[in-house]
Amino acid sequence: MGLIWWILPAIAAVIGLMLLFAGFGKLARLKAGSGAVRLTFGAGMLALAGVVAFAGLNLQTYKRLTKERYAANIKFEAVEGEANAYTLDLTFSDGRKLVEANGAQPVLRGNEFEIGA
Repeated sequence: MGLIWWILPAIAAVIGLMLLFAGFGKLARLKAGSGAVRLTFGAGMLALAGVVAFAGLNLQTYKRLTKERYAANIKFEAVEGEANAYTLDLTFSDGRKLVEANGAQPVLRGNEFEIGA
């Protein structure tokens, strides 16, 4: 499925460029009617090639999303009696838990948290 989404737009782009240059050639020979038709079809084929290429790229990136995996389970619970304080229960996909050096659950303070890779 992957390669066909690049071959089809490439073929359409080559045909579009051939029609486009043929249209310019007809216009140069002062044949406005056939030159305009070829220019129109050439531009249309190039546009179609671009649309198909972007659709193929979109489908390929969407397919890669299924390869993502579960990373962690994160739970926040408010600490009673403290404003903007939360205990964090973070369990990684391999079963490990995030704990402080003394073995207690971490307490986060504030109202904005960021966890990066």
